[in-house]
Amino acid sequence: MLRGFTLIEILIVMGIAAILAGLAATWSFDYVRSQRVESAARFILADLTQAQTDAYTQANDSAHGVLIESDQTTRFEGDSYATRTVSADVVNPYPSPVTVSGLTEVVFPAGALAPVAGGAITISSDDKTFTITVSDYGLLSIE
Repeated sequence: MLRGFTLIEILIVMGIAAILAGLAATWSFDYVRSQRVESAARFILADLTQAQTDAYTQANDSAHGVLIESDQTTRFEGDSYATRTVSADVVNPYPSPVTVSGLTEVVFPAGALAPVAGGAITISSDDKTFTITVSDYGLLSIE
C-alpha cells in the first residue's frame, strides 16, 4: 500500500511557507532601506575625514571641505564651496537619495584638524536616522 501526503497537508505546508516568505521579504526590505541610509552616512563621514586629512597635511597649501547634498557629497579645495578650485572637486554619489539637515558645508583650514565651524549633520530616510557630529576641535563621530 502506498502512503503519501494528503491535499490538506500539502496546502497547510504551502501556507506556512508563504507566510514565512512574506515575513522574510518584509524584514529584508526594511534592512535594505536602513543600510542605504547608513551607507550614505558612512560616505559623508569618509569624505569629511579625507578633507580633514588633506587640510591637516596642507595638500596644495589650501583649505579643504565637503559640501553635503541629498544625493552626493562634493569634496573641494578652497576656503568655501563658492570660492573653490573647481578642477579639484571629487564628487561621491550615494547609493540612494537621503534627507540631509544641519551642516551642509564643512571646511577645514590648511594645517588644521578643527573645522571653521562645528555642528551636526543629520541623515535620514523613512524611519532611520544617523547623526554625524563635527566638534569644534575636529572630532568626527557618527551615531
